[in-house]
Amino acid sequence: MSASLMVSKVLLVAAGGVVGLPLSVLGLAVGERNPVGWLLAFVGMACFFGGAVYRAIVGPEEGARLGMTDRSLWFVAPAFLVVFFGASLEYLLLPARLPRTEALQLAGLALIGLGA
Repeated sequence: MSASLMVSKVLLVAAGGVVGLPLSVLGLAVGERNPVGWLLAFVGMACFFGGAVYRAIVGPEEGARLGMTDRSLWFVAPAFLVVFFGASLEYLLLPARLPRTEALQLAGLALIGLGA
């Protein structure tokens, strides 16, 4: 196994851990007051374990090579970070301008469900 392939494998799994774990913790913190937080915690855990599962399905060598050379991932990743981290940090840290009612939280879950 070449050194560059090994580095690619480590970076692919480490990137999922670096992003997924804080996202899960943030989702659990938001989940106490907003049900969308539980969805965020699930997405964070999927991101955390996603690199390892992807490598297991596609194959160790092919998964690492595709994960680091596919440039489309590098364009989607910043948007992923802004959407998931931005909305939950805003919910936790900024004061509410609109009342945070149960109906608005359920409407948010419905919009997420319709978008999926």
